[in-house]
Amino acid sequence: VEFCSRGVARLEKHSFDYRMIASDGRIVWLRDIVNVIVLDDRPRKLVGVMIDITELKEVQSDLEYVAGLQRLMVDASRELFEAAETTLDRALSQTLERIGQWCKADRAYLIRFSPGLNHYSNTHEWVAPGISAEIHNLQNVPSKTIPMLLARLKRKERVVLSKVSALDDSWKTEKNLFAEENIQSLICLPVFSGEQLAGLIGFDSVRQKRDSQIAQAALLQILGDLIG
Repeated sequence: VEFCSRGVARLEKHSFDYRMIASDGRIVWLRDIVNVIVLDDRPRKLVGVMIDITELKEVQSDLEYVAGLQRLMVDASRELFEAAETTLDRALSQTLERIGQWCKADRAYLIRFSPGLNHYSNTHEWVAPGISAEIHNLQNVPSKTIPMLLARLKRKERVVLSKVSALDDSWKTEKNLFAEENIQSLICLPVFSGEQLAGLIGFDSVRQKRDSQIAQAALLQILGDLIG
């Protein structure tokens, strides 16, 4: 209100953005562009237009998000390459924390497979406040608990599961494991050492499911490649 009042007092055209709740419950962004009609050097009338800019705001938000994630990847690459053997564990943990927080994940972790891919262990993990840690529950676990996931990772595929509860029966084994950890959505990225699958980077959503994360997964794969 104060912004508009100042614009009118200066007899200047002005615009401002704000949010409203639509009749169907959606939050929409609006932009008001206001012209001040002046007679005898005094404001007599306000004429303007109201534009729905929700899509524009979403695009801007996506661009800012991607740019920030790219900066994090650059920082991570420098830190991981510069880390000594004695500081690599700390660098990995800090990287998982920073990227997990930026992506608004509830859990970010590194899992390593045994040489024959028969077992896997969680070696590094970050969890958001209020989320239970799983690292101690995932040590030397038989790989038969993740058959579909392992098959895709071996093919160097990024695995993006936006709604775990909607997976079909071919994912039955994984669904049982995900349910134990209260996972609603997740991203898993293969970590290769040469041509050998060595592990995976995972990002879990526990509090709520996350819709399409394909573009995000493509950027996050850089981290998997760096660690590999």
